[in-house]
Amino acid sequence: MNGNSVPSIHKPIDYRVVQVWPVQTCAYCPRLTHVAILDDAFVPDFTPVCPLHGYAQDSNAEDSPEHAEARLASVCRFILWMHADTGTVSMTVPVSDLTSIPGYEAEELAEVEELAWHASYEPPEGERIHAYAVWSTEERQFYLYEHGALVCERREQVA
Repeated sequence: MNGNSVPSIHKPIDYRVVQVWPVQTCAYCPRLTHVAILDDAFVPDFTPVCPLHGYAQDSNAEDSPEHAEARLASVCRFILWMHADTGTVSMTVPVSDLTSIPGYEAEELAEVEELAWHASYEPPEGERIHAYAVWSTEERQFYLYEHGALVCERREQVA
């Protein structure tokens, strides 16, 4: 193969987050979702995931800009979902010291390090909120912290 060759279109998919229709049941709970992760490293390689369980954490050791973008998009999708899919999320940045998250308490017996992001969430009615999304690799789900406390319930959209 020379430098001008085009790669085969039959190359296996390494890792991708895709939109699916019709909606599928999340692989981890009974919620319906339109998002799935394709990852050749796992069987099955097609995993529907809801916003709570949908961190785009690929198995590939090589990090690409597309993978980093998919991870941030999954964090934003979770924060918006917790706010009834309203408002906007901006300035999402990783948090290296989880103890800096107001209200966060590390599990003493946790075997796997958790990942976290700080984001700015702006609801439709105005005032920006500092939101922190924590991904538990062990539990395979996100947790949301706002105003110094764990947010335990998802907001329901009010008509």
